[in-house]
Amino acid sequence: MLETSASDKAGNKLEKETKVTFYTPRTLSTEIYSQKDLDGYVTNASGGIAVTQGEYVEIGDIDSNAYVRGFVSFKIKALPDDLVSIKKAELSMYQKIVLGKPYTELSLKNMHLRIAHIYYGKSLKPSDLTKPLLDKNFKEFSETSLLEQKTINLTSWVQDDFDNRGVRSYSSQFRLQFPIKTDNDDNSDMVAFYAGEFANDPNLKSKSPILRVWYYAP
Repeated sequence: MLETSASDKAGNKLEKETKVTFYTPRTLSTEIYSQKDLDGYVTNASGGIAVTQGEYVEIGDIDSNAYVRGFVSFKIKALPDDLVSIKKAELSMYQKIVLGKPYTELSLKNMHLRIAHIYYGKSLKPSDLTKPLLDKNFKEFSETSLLEQKTINLTSWVQDDFDNRGVRSYSSQFRLQFPIKTDNDDNSDMVAFYAGEFANDPNLKSKSPILRVWYYAP
């Protein structure tokens, strides 16, 4: 072994030994079901009502021409604090009911049922109906009335929630809404997705709101 005082043929001293360590992050994944006490819907009917004990997350308008927006919340504490980054995060929800014509009456061109990134905290309140968004850009969640599982990529939003987990109670929370609040025709135009109440039901667990996260960790 050469000493650091050794020189090459030109008389230049050798540099000190440098040690470099490499590691390859592992790709891991987890599945997180929505919080049944925090998912539900809010309507401006009767001055504002928040509902979290129902079987469905509802979105649309009702026959009084009040409008309704849906909410889902996920506790992301299952993600390790030392994770390197989130590779992918997907939200899946099962559309169970379509009443009226929400996808035509409450939609605009290229704008249908949309999802927004918000933080509404440890309880769902009537004021969350119009709570400011964390990201002003919406994402298209569903364009059709087909009764099926709807899935959307929310990687950047979940990464942002993880980066700010200390001030957001380790939560990822989202609001679902149509671009048109109501068509004022005195008829209901609604969609309903299964809520978190079914996460413990073996027959319906697969249709409960779920956040699947793939991430890199040491």
